[in-house]
Amino acid sequence: MPSTIRIRQTDTGGVGGDDILKPGSSYLLFLERFARDGEDVTNQYAVVGVKAGLYLEDSGQVSQQDTTSPQLPQVLPVRDLKAQVNG
Repeated sequence: MPSTIRIRQTDTGGVGGDDILKPGSSYLLFLERFARDGEDVTNQYAVVGVKAGLYLEDSGQVSQQDTTSPQLPQVLPVRDLKAQVNG
């Protein structure tokens, strides 16, 4: 993984829509490599499922930001996620 990556904000809100990532906020992102034919997309990623892989961190937990994916966990403790990642 490179030391710096770029996140493509691919919200389907239309041209000139709001960014889905807000400066000053902390997020947990589930990412996939971004690809577009004929474009240099080196080190660029997009949030899985537009917003399905977007969780906002606050007070030791992350909360799902996609209201169209009710089957996904809505709140997850950061401590539990770190334990799963670290094995």
